[in-house]
Amino acid sequence: MKVKTLSVGIAVACLVIVLIFVLPLLLLGGSQMFENLFYSEQKESRLAEKHLMNKYGETFTVKKDTVLFKQTLGFSTMKAYPNDSPDTVFNIDVYHKKSKVYHENYVLNRSFGPILDSVLTTGLYYYDVDYEDANYYSEVYEIPYIKTSDWQNYLPDYRNEPLQFNVFTYWKVENKPNSENVEKLRNIESLIQLLNKNQIDEGTITLYFPLALTDEAQVKEYNNMIEMRENDKIRDTPLRRDKVDECSFSLEAFNENLTITDYVAAECSTLSEIVF
Repeated sequence: MKVKTLSVGIAVACLVIVLIFVLPLLLLGGSQMFENLFYSEQKESRLAEKHLMNKYGETFTVKKDTVLFKQTLGFSTMKAYPNDSPDTVFNIDVYHKKSKVYHENYVLNRSFGPILDSVLTTGLYYYDVDYEDANYYSEVYEIPYIKTSDWQNYLPDYRNEPLQFNVFTYWKVENKPNSENVEKLRNIESLIQLLNKNQIDEGTITLYFPLALTDEAQVKEYNNMIEMRENDKIRDTPLRRDKVDECSFSLEAFNENLTITDYVAAECSTLSEIVF
């Protein structure tokens, strides 16, 4: 009986010792795992906002529910905007190395915002600007953003940089032909001319548009496109091919002898049918 009692006492003592040394580790690991599962997105948002504020000297907000945290890959993505310009939504990629490495296209979008606004009719278009995939991590990321009233001050920094201008709009599809559609295409042509004039002549303008069959449905699908574009966790959101089509205008392809009407008729049959 005494031997059995002694064995039980030793077992209890060993269990106590194990709990004393192991339980804190279990609790710490459990709390970290809990944080990784439930709080990593909030943590990444806070760290990104702090990084942007330190880099640019202004405050930013990471858009809620846009953080994609891949701990096993050491990688996360998100979308954010400056608090003084909520419409300037841009992408952030974060690589979790010994120290976090951030890549974002804030300066690019902030710089070209006034340029596109000067040509594209407010409220009829949504746009964002990115680097073409082969140059996504170009050194142009390090161009400093300096607030200025003259947007042309930015343009020399982007010469010889292949850029991707993503422009979203909708069309009048009832009672064609419609002068508003023609005017929208002229806006795109004016943008191309402005960029070429300032030696921004590499890259692409991609025009995204709904395939809906009525004016009301066009506007609805346009709004759906924008919501997806601004809030999706993927940097370059794939659009539903049964709902949306696109037409790409190579900046190098345009010259004084080529009108956008000719280009659309030759290269973008779906757009030609909708617009004209």
